[in-house]
Amino acid sequence: MQKTRPPEGCAKATYPDSGWQSVPCTEAPTEPYLPTIVGNTVDYAASVAGTMNSATGTFSDGVDGVTSEAGYVGGNPPLVANSYSLQLNTQTFPTAACKAITNCLGWQQFVYSAKGQVFMQYWLLGWGPKCPKFWKQPKQYPNDCYISSTAAPAPAEPISALATLSLTGLASPGTDAVILSTETGVYAASFNDSALGLAGKWQQAEFNIFGQCCSTQANFNAGVTLHVRVGVVDGTTNAPGCPSNGYTGETNSLTLLPPCTALFGAGGVPPTILFAESNILAPVVLAITPTTGPVTGGTIVITGVNFYDVHAVSIGNVPASGFTVTSTTSILAIVPAFAGGEISVTTPLGTAIGPAYNPFPIITSISPGSGPIRGGTPVVVSGKGLPNSWTYPFSFGGTAVTASCGEVANQCGMVAPPAPLLQAGAVDITVDGSPPVAADKFTYTGPIITGLSPNTGSAYGDTPVLVEGNGFASNMTVTFGYAQGSPVDTTCQLGTVVATPGSDSCSFFAPPGTGPVHVVANVNGALSTPTNADLFTYVEPPTGALSPDTGPMTGGTPVTLTGTNFSTAPGTTIVLFTDAGVGAQVTASCATTTTCQLTTPEFGEPGNAFLAKVYVKANGIAAAVPSGFTFTPVAGKTFIPGGGTGDNTCPRKPCQ
Repeated sequence: MQKTRPPEGCAKATYPDSGWQSVPCTEAPTEPYLPTIVGNTVDYAASVAGTMNSATGTFSDGVDGVTSEAGYVGGNPPLVANSYSLQLNTQTFPTAACKAITNCLGWQQFVYSAKGQVFMQYWLLGWGPKCPKFWKQPKQYPNDCYISSTAAPAPAEPISALATLSLTGLASPGTDAVILSTETGVYAASFNDSALGLAGKWQQAEFNIFGQCCSTQANFNAGVTLHVRVGVVDGTTNAPGCPSNGYTGETNSLTLLPPCTALFGAGGVPPTILFAESNILAPVVLAITPTTGPVTGGTIVITGVNFYDVHAVSIGNVPASGFTVTSTTSILAIVPAFAGGEISVTTPLGTAIGPAYNPFPIITSISPGSGPIRGGTPVVVSGKGLPNSWTYPFSFGGTAVTASCGEVANQCGMVAPPAPLLQAGAVDITVDGSPPVAADKFTYTGPIITGLSPNTGSAYGDTPVLVEGNGFASNMTVTFGYAQGSPVDTTCQLGTVVATPGSDSCSFFAPPGTGPVHVVANVNGALSTPTNADLFTYVEPPTGALSPDTGPMTGGTPVTLTGTNFSTAPGTTIVLFTDAGVGAQVTASCATTTTCQLTTPEFGEPGNAFLAKVYVKANGIAAAVPSGFTFTPVAGKTFIPGGGTGDNTCPRKPCQ
């Protein structure tokens, strides 16, 4: 009815008159409306990001099943009908009234006592054992102090009028006010805000029906549900927050029913929170956490209301292995192995059915745990709760594959598909919503080089090299050090190397280079890791000269070979004499890499002396000796290469 602020002091406005009329104030109740956590569990409060200058609480959205209420008067038995209070409470806040006292906070209440008074009560929490002048100290809280404003007289409303009542608190610089609206009038107490200075500090508003004072309880008849509405004015239309905060020590016999709903301000209705509370005791299951878990069982939290005297919890049709009722809104239950389905909670007043719990299989091992990125690796997945079907879909790194299951219990076989984007790395194998775990990892490997044949070659390049290993692909490239090799052919042999079954091989021409280098394979950006097995050594070809460079066809001429890059290992430096497609070779003995000794072989034919070409081979690399070697005939003898001496009938090639 009232649109204007009430005048300072006490006032009322009664229908149909809409103007304020000053009335004499009365002394407020002396009892404390104590601070603590409210209700059977918690209460809801409307919160704003800035500060509010007013809040209004009401039960206008519904008062269901209320026929009676009783509480203590003045905090003392017996129970008396219609003994309750409506409270609109702020959060605690810093206040200059605390002066310099550490940990002191202000707290303010806007109160309607059903005895017929509307007033404000102010608190200094944590002040200490000696209160300021005129402030009182409750025996329950020896470090807190309170004082009340004077009270405006109001009707002593019976509980049957609860739906018609609303309580408003106002805070502005200079003046705070509390207003009770009833079906027949409005009653207000308005006073200077010097007690705490709430204006500019009010951020949360808690409203509800509580005991009359002194940490007492408002007790309702059975079958009651109240719908609470708290509207706030903070200069915005933003929906308030709805934290689970309670600030008063008084309680009621009802239990909060989540959720708390926050509404934006619109159409003249301020930003608002809505929630309900009830003492209807039939259980209600609202949610479970988590909703899935391993097939081996686990623990879930069941949330709801009215979990009183719970004597059974089931998952599907399977009883929980155990459960603990941690509060009237929460149950901790143990899910047995392989159990799944809707959750049920049973109390003497009924059975509540809740959301379903869905178990998922557990993968415990993958064999083998790795394979080439091209795919094709046969894989066996082992676990618990795996499907028992000849064909069953799995996810292999996000790629759908068909597995064969059931031949061995809790085992499934499948073939690895190509790696995603043909990139090396680990992927998860999952089935039926199983979450990724360490045991389900399959690692796609990049190329691995296990050997080179040969592993040495000319520094001038063009040595054909067979690269063997695993994880190759037909588009693989290799580098010798920093230079890229060129393929011998365009096709790699994948998984078909006879000497090492299942291995891969590709052939490349070595580019020019020097020294030992690592051969590194590259498959779609995945590089092989350098090891001793991939070392390729570039060798400078030998150079040399013979002294003497002339001798008889019968051989036996001692010769000194001088030059570079000879091999001192026995039997590794070879000297080859050739002419017209016929050749003979000897092994040189090299004391150093620059000097070797050798004896010429039998080599020649009838006629004049001839110049044979000479080649020296060391470290697998051959090079020509520029001078060659001149074989001279022996008088009276004809030498037949490989056949001894005879007449002059045999050509340069061996006689037949």
